[in-house]
Amino acid sequence: EIADLVSMAKENHVLVKFGIQQLQAGLRPGIKALLKIAGIQEQSLTSQDVSFKLAPRLNALGRIANGNDGVKLLTTVDEDTAEQLAKDVDQCNRQRQELVEQITQEALQKAQAPDNLRRRTLLIVGHDWHQGVLGIVASRLVEKTGKPTIVASVNHGELVAKGSGRSVDGYDLFAALDPHRELLTAFGGHVMAC
Repeated sequence: EIADLVSMAKENHVLVKFGIQQLQAGLRPGIKALLKIAGIQEQSLTSQDVSFKLAPRLNALGRIANGNDGVKLLTTVDEDTAEQLAKDVDQCNRQRQELVEQITQEALQKAQAPDNLRRRTLLIVGHDWHQGVLGIVASRLVEKTGKPTIVASVNHGELVAKGSGRSVDGYDLFAALDPHRELLTAFGGHVMAC
Protein backbone atom coordinates (compact mmCIF):
# COMPACT_ATOMS: atom_id res chain seq x y z
CA GLU A 1 0.00 0.00 0.00
CA ILE A 2 1.15 3.54 -0.56
CA ALA A 3 -1.55 6.01 0.53
CA ASP A 4 -4.55 3.78 1.15
CA LEU A 5 -5.39 0.16 1.87
CA VAL A 6 -4.82 -1.06 -1.69
CA SER A 7 -2.62 -3.96 -2.71
CA MET A 8 0.64 -3.02 -4.43
CA ALA A 9 0.52 -6.10 -6.66
CA LYS A 10 0.19 -6.38 -10.44
CA GLU A 11 -0.94 -3.26 -12.28
CA ASN A 12 -1.08 -1.16 -9.09
CA HIS A 13 2.67 -1.57 -8.69
CA VAL A 14 3.24 -0.42 -12.28
CA LEU A 15 0.91 2.58 -11.85
CA VAL A 16 2.72 3.67 -8.68
CA LYS A 17 6.12 3.25 -10.35
CA PHE A 18 5.15 5.48 -13.28
CA GLY A 19 3.34 7.91 -10.98
CA ILE A 20 6.47 8.41 -8.92
CA GLN A 21 8.47 8.98 -12.11
CA GLN A 22 5.98 11.72 -13.04
CA LEU A 23 6.31 13.29 -9.59
CA GLN A 24 10.10 13.20 -9.89
CA ALA A 25 9.88 15.02 -13.24
CA GLY A 26 8.63 18.15 -11.43
CA LEU A 27 6.19 19.22 -14.11
CA ARG A 28 3.54 20.65 -11.78
CA PRO A 29 4.19 23.78 -9.68
CA GLY A 30 1.80 22.58 -6.95
CA ILE A 31 3.59 19.28 -6.48
CA LYS A 32 6.95 21.05 -6.60
CA ALA A 33 5.80 23.47 -3.86
CA LEU A 34 4.38 20.65 -1.73
CA LEU A 35 7.58 18.63 -2.06
CA LYS A 36 9.61 21.67 -1.04
CA ILE A 37 7.52 22.39 2.05
CA ALA A 38 7.69 18.70 3.02
CA GLY A 39 11.48 18.72 2.68
CA ILE A 40 11.59 16.21 -0.19
CA GLN A 41 14.01 16.31 -3.13
CA GLU A 42 12.07 15.66 -6.35
CA GLN A 43 14.71 13.48 -7.97
CA SER A 44 14.99 11.16 -4.96
CA LEU A 45 11.25 10.95 -4.19
CA THR A 46 10.19 7.50 -2.97
CA SER A 47 6.90 5.74 -2.31
CA GLN A 48 7.67 6.22 1.41
CA ASP A 49 7.71 9.99 0.85
CA VAL A 50 4.31 9.76 -0.82
CA SER A 51 2.93 7.58 1.99
CA PHE A 52 4.23 9.55 4.95
CA LYS A 53 4.77 13.12 3.73
CA LEU A 54 2.62 13.94 0.69
CA ALA A 55 -0.55 11.87 1.13
CA PRO A 56 -1.14 12.88 4.79
CA ARG A 57 -0.86 16.56 3.89
CA LEU A 58 -3.36 16.28 1.04
CA ASN A 59 -5.59 13.99 3.07
CA ALA A 60 -5.71 16.53 5.91
CA LEU A 61 -7.58 18.97 3.66
CA GLY A 62 -10.57 16.66 3.35
CA ARG A 63 -10.55 15.99 7.07
CA ILE A 64 -10.06 19.52 8.39
CA ALA A 65 -10.80 22.01 5.62
CA ASN A 66 -11.81 21.82 1.97
CA GLY A 67 -10.54 19.03 -0.27
CA ASN A 68 -11.00 21.29 -3.30
CA ASP A 69 -7.85 23.15 -2.26
CA GLY A 70 -5.92 19.95 -2.91
CA VAL A 71 -7.28 19.83 -6.45
CA LYS A 72 -6.31 23.49 -6.92
CA LEU A 73 -2.82 22.78 -5.59
CA LEU A 74 -2.29 19.82 -7.90
CA THR A 75 -3.66 21.57 -11.00
CA THR A 76 -2.41 25.16 -10.70
CA VAL A 77 0.18 26.36 -13.18
CA ASP A 78 0.98 29.51 -11.19
CA GLU A 79 4.02 29.19 -8.92
CA ASP A 80 2.90 31.88 -6.42
CA THR A 81 -0.53 30.27 -6.07
CA ALA A 82 1.14 26.87 -5.67
CA GLU A 83 3.42 28.17 -2.92
CA GLN A 84 0.54 29.71 -0.96
CA LEU A 85 -1.66 26.62 -1.33
CA ALA A 86 1.23 24.38 -0.24
CA LYS A 87 1.64 26.50 2.92
CA ASP A 88 -2.11 26.23 3.58
CA VAL A 89 -1.96 22.45 3.11
CA ASP A 90 0.97 22.17 5.50
CA GLN A 91 -0.80 24.27 8.15
CA CYS A 92 -3.92 22.15 7.78
CA ASN A 93 -1.83 19.01 8.28
CA ARG A 94 -0.30 20.46 11.47
CA GLN A 95 -3.80 21.24 12.75
CA ARG A 96 -4.89 17.67 11.94
CA GLN A 97 -1.90 16.27 13.85
CA GLU A 98 -2.75 18.37 16.91
CA LEU A 99 -6.41 17.31 16.82
CA VAL A 100 -5.48 13.64 16.46
CA GLU A 101 -3.08 13.86 19.39
CA GLN A 102 -5.57 15.62 21.65
CA ILE A 103 -8.53 13.38 20.81
CA THR A 104 -6.42 10.23 20.98
CA GLN A 105 -5.35 11.10 24.53
CA GLU A 106 -8.96 11.69 25.60
CA ALA A 107 -10.19 8.53 23.85
CA LEU A 108 -7.37 6.44 25.32
CA GLN A 109 -8.34 7.54 28.82
CA LYS A 110 -11.87 6.29 28.12
CA ALA A 111 -10.50 3.05 26.65
CA GLN A 112 -8.55 2.43 29.86
CA ALA A 113 -11.61 2.73 32.11
CA PRO A 114 -12.19 -0.53 34.03
CA ASP A 115 -15.35 -1.44 32.07
CA ASN A 116 -13.56 -0.98 28.75
CA LEU A 117 -10.50 -2.94 29.86
CA ARG A 118 -12.80 -5.97 30.24
CA ARG A 119 -14.43 -5.54 26.82
CA ARG A 120 -13.16 -7.32 23.70
CA THR A 121 -14.38 -4.51 21.44
CA LEU A 122 -14.54 -0.78 22.13
CA LEU A 123 -17.07 1.95 21.48
CA ILE A 124 -15.55 5.24 22.60
CA VAL A 125 -17.82 8.30 22.47
CA GLY A 126 -16.75 11.88 23.03
CA HIS A 127 -18.33 15.29 22.71
CA ASP A 128 -17.34 17.90 20.14
CA TRP A 129 -14.46 15.86 18.77
CA HIS A 130 -13.60 16.86 15.19
CA GLN A 131 -15.34 14.23 13.12
CA GLY A 132 -12.81 14.37 10.30
CA VAL A 133 -10.13 12.63 12.37
CA LEU A 134 -12.12 9.94 14.17
CA GLY A 135 -10.89 7.18 11.83
CA ILE A 136 -7.28 8.06 12.57
CA VAL A 137 -8.02 8.07 16.30
CA ALA A 138 -9.75 4.68 16.00
CA SER A 139 -6.64 3.32 14.25
CA ARG A 140 -4.44 4.63 17.05
CA LEU A 141 -6.63 2.97 19.68
CA VAL A 142 -6.55 -0.34 17.80
CA GLU A 143 -2.74 -0.11 17.75
CA LYS A 144 -2.61 0.57 21.50
CA THR A 145 -5.32 -1.84 22.68
CA GLY A 146 -5.42 -4.59 20.05
CA LYS A 147 -9.24 -4.34 20.09
CA PRO A 148 -11.67 -3.52 17.28
CA THR A 149 -12.68 0.07 18.03
CA ILE A 150 -15.33 2.56 17.01
CA VAL A 151 -14.68 6.18 17.96
CA ALA A 152 -17.69 8.49 17.75
CA SER A 153 -18.60 12.01 18.71
CA VAL A 154 -21.81 13.83 19.49
CA ASN A 155 -21.19 17.42 18.51
CA HIS A 156 -22.84 20.49 20.00
CA GLY A 157 -26.45 20.87 18.93
CA GLU A 158 -26.62 17.45 17.27
CA LEU A 159 -28.62 14.44 18.41
CA VAL A 160 -26.78 11.78 16.41
CA ALA A 161 -23.26 10.54 17.00
CA LYS A 162 -20.98 10.23 13.99
CA GLY A 163 -18.15 7.76 14.18
CA SER A 164 -15.55 5.67 12.45
CA GLY A 165 -14.36 2.19 13.24
CA ARG A 166 -11.21 0.15 12.66
CA SER A 167 -10.74 -3.55 13.22
CA VAL A 168 -8.08 -6.22 13.69
CA ASP A 169 -7.30 -9.28 11.59
CA GLY A 170 -9.94 -11.94 12.13
CA TYR A 171 -12.78 -9.62 13.16
CA ASP A 172 -15.15 -8.53 10.39
CA LEU A 173 -16.36 -5.16 11.60
CA PHE A 174 -18.79 -4.70 8.74
CA ALA A 175 -20.41 -8.10 9.38
CA ALA A 176 -20.64 -7.33 13.11
CA LEU A 177 -22.56 -4.09 12.51
CA ASP A 178 -24.59 -5.06 9.45
CA PRO A 179 -27.40 -6.83 11.39
CA HIS A 180 -27.95 -3.62 13.39
CA ARG A 181 -28.54 -1.19 10.51
CA GLU A 182 -31.87 -0.15 11.99
CA LEU A 183 -29.96 1.56 14.81
CA LEU A 184 -27.90 3.62 12.37
CA THR A 185 -28.89 6.61 10.23
CA ALA A 186 -26.10 5.85 7.73
CA PHE A 187 -23.63 2.99 7.52
CA GLY A 188 -20.91 1.66 5.27
CA GLY A 189 -17.52 0.04 5.32
CA HIS A 190 -15.72 -3.24 4.85
CA VAL A 191 -14.04 -5.99 6.89
CA MET A 192 -11.46 -3.72 8.52
CA ALA A 193 -13.25 -0.36 8.70
CA CYS A 194 -16.66 1.29 8.97
